[in-house]
Amino acid sequence: LHRGAGGDGRARAGDGRWAVIRPKIIYLSHPVGAATDAGVQANLASARAWLGYLIANCPDVAWCVPWLPYLDVLKDTPTNRERGLRDDCAMVAMCDAILLVGRSVSPGMMQESAVIAELGRKIIDCTDRNGSSLLAAVGAVNEWVASC
Repeated sequence: LHRGAGGDGRARAGDGRWAVIRPKIIYLSHPVGAATDAGVQANLASARAWLGYLIANCPDVAWCVPWLPYLDVLKDTPTNRERGLRDDCAMVAMCDAILLVGRSVSPGMMQESAVIAELGRKIIDCTDRNGSSLLAAVGAVNEWVASC
């Protein structure tokens, strides 16, 4: 297959037919919990900003962020948190890698990372604890994708 011009995710086979090239699927992991509702909302706004920037700057990646719509439609209860984390871990198992972002690694992020680690897949840690920025995360992601 030869990569099509324009980075549209298609490739032309030797016989001229178009085929879809499967992009790398990376799970975006960001802390959500906080001491106040305002803190939770700030974390969600940060996660959305990360996602938007990553979509725009990592063209060969399909981003998996299943927890974001759960938080939009479910009330914050222990049962819903447990269900959400269970489903997140099921989705993470289908991904090629996980990208950790945000100020710290939360307990939920640790569980998600453990799933990827157990499967021997890539963990890209771009949390603030490593001094990473949006640009550093994009560089790390695109470098890893190019190496695959």
